[in-house]
Amino acid sequence: MKDSFISAIASVLGMFVTGGFGYLVARNSSKKDLTINDRQLLSEDEKQFRTELKEMMLAYQNQVKGLTSEVERLTKSNLSLETQVQQLTTRNEALERQVHSLTMVNNQLREELQRRG
Repeated sequence: MKDSFISAIASVLGMFVTGGFGYLVARNSSKKDLTINDRQLLSEDEKQFRTELKEMMLAYQNQVKGLTSEVERLTKSNLSLETQVQQLTTRNEALERQVHSLTMVNNQLREELQRRG
C-alpha cells in the first residue's frame, strides 16, 4: 500500500508540476504577446506623433516665412518713412528760416514806417 500511495502522490505532484509549468509557459507567452502588441501600439503612436510633429513644423515654417516677408515689407516701409521725415524736417527748417527772415524784414519795415509817420 505504501508503494501505491507514494506512486499516487508522485503522480499528483507530477500533475501539479506539469500544470504549473504549463501555466507559467502560457502566462509568459501571453505576456510576450502583450509586449509585442504594446510595442506595435507604441510604434503606431510614435508614427502618429512624428506625423503630427512634422505637420506642426511645416505650419510653423510657413508662418515664419510669412512673418519674415512681413518684416521685410515693414522694414522697407520704415526706411521710406524715415526718408520722408528727413525731407520734411529739412523743408520745415528752411521754412522756419524763411519765416524768421520775413519777420525781420517785416519788423524793419514797421520801424521805417513808424519813423516816417
